[in-house]
Amino acid sequence: MSCAIELQRKGISSLIIEKENIVNTIYNFPTHQTFFSSSEKLEIGGIPFITEKQKPVRNQALAYYRTVAERENLRIQPFEKVVSINKKNKLFEVNTEYKAGGENKYLADHVIIASGYYDQQLYGNTW
Repeated sequence: MSCAIELQRKGISSLIIEKENIVNTIYNFPTHQTFFSSSEKLEIGGIPFITEKQKPVRNQALAYYRTVAERENLRIQPFEKVVSINKKNKLFEVNTEYKAGGENKYLADHVIIASGYYDQQLYGNTW
């Protein structure tokens, strides 16, 4: 999300493809897990993360990041899984599958891959 915000502020269009819901990695954290970092260090896009306690818990982080996504009008494709990325001449071809069925294909100049620790699988392709 941070990369998408910064690109957008520089006038570069971006798209976040999320295989599950928005900020799914945090959604998969244990329910009452407290972050090691303070709320200030979890901030993105210069948007304050205000909590009663210095170190937020999962539900506070979910609400914060989803609010940031909405406020920044980020283009997010939830429940769409990337299944392959191939270089085609000077572009990247990103092939996806929708959770509800169906496929999609995107062409992009650049691709940024970000995956969260709690959303990893122990085998096969993790996209």
